[in-house]
Amino acid sequence: MKKIIILAITFSAEVLATSAWAQIENVATKDSNLVISNIYAGLLAWTGYKLDTFSLPSAATVRVGSVLTWKTSQKLSIEVMGVYEAGAGKPLVIAAGWMRYRPAKNWKVMAGYIPTPISEQRPFPLSPGGQFETWTMSQIPGGALGFKNTLILGKATLVSGIVRRSAGFEYQLAGSYGPLTTGLYYQPDSKSMGFATTLTTSKVYSLLVIKPTLIGNTSVLKVAKNLKIYNDCGFDLKEKKFLREVFGIFRPFTSKTFKGLLSFSYSVTDNSLISCLFIHI
Repeated sequence: MKKIIILAITFSAEVLATSAWAQIENVATKDSNLVISNIYAGLLAWTGYKLDTFSLPSAATVRVGSVLTWKTSQKLSIEVMGVYEAGAGKPLVIAAGWMRYRPAKNWKVMAGYIPTPISEQRPFPLSPGGQFETWTMSQIPGGALGFKNTLILGKATLVSGIVRRSAGFEYQLAGSYGPLTTGLYYQPDSKSMGFATTLTTSKVYSLLVIKPTLIGNTSVLKVAKNLKIYNDCGFDLKEKKFLREVFGIFRPFTSKTFKGLLSFSYSVTDNSLISCLFIHI
C-alpha cells in the first residue's frame, strides 16, 4: 500500500514550492523564551483502481506533530520535534532535537539530529510535503546525527556538514543561487555518493536525483491558475528498467480553516488509476 501512496502523491513537490501551504508557525507561549515553531495536522486519503486485476486498494494516513524552540539567547536556540503518523502500515514516529547557533547574521551552525545539507531538498516532516514524499524525494538521504555550517553570501547560500549513519561518516556539500539548489554526499566507508538538484520557479518545479544505481525525477508544471501537471519517474541504471512512472494532474483548494489538494494520476508501473484527497491545517 505504501508503494502506491508514494506513486500517487507526486503533487507534494508543489506543496514544497508554495509558501502559502505553510503549517501553523511561531505560536507564542507564556514564557517569552519558548515558542511553538510549528504545529501540523494533515489527512491524506487515496483510492486506486488497478486496471489489470480490477481491484480497488485504498488507505488513509493522519499525521500530527510540533516543534518547540527554546531561545536561550539572541544567538543560541534549542529545538525539539515530535511527529506521529498513523494509517497505512506501521505507525511512523519521529523524535529529534538540535541546537542552532548564529555567530553572525550570515552564518549559522546546527548540531544534533539535523536536516543534512542535501536533505534540505526534501520536505520538512512537519509540513504538507513532509506527510508524503514522491519516490524521487525519498531517494535523497534524510536527517542524521551531526553538524552543519550555513553561510549566506549575498544571493548565494553554501552549506557543508558531516553526519554519522550506520554505514559510517557521511560528508555533504550543498549550495543555492536564485531558483537553483544543488547538493551532494559521499560515504567513504561504503564508497557511495549521490547528487540532487532542484529548480524552483513560479511555474516549474523539478527535482533530479542521481545515485550509483538509479536516477529519479519529479517535475511539476503550472498550466493554469489552479491546475498543475506532474510526473515522478525513476530508472534503475543496473537493470536498465523503470522503477517508477507516474503522471497526473492536481488542483489545490483553500478555505478559512483548511487547505488541501485533489489529485488524479496514472501509474505505468502499477497500471493503476489513483485519486487522492489531502487536507491539512
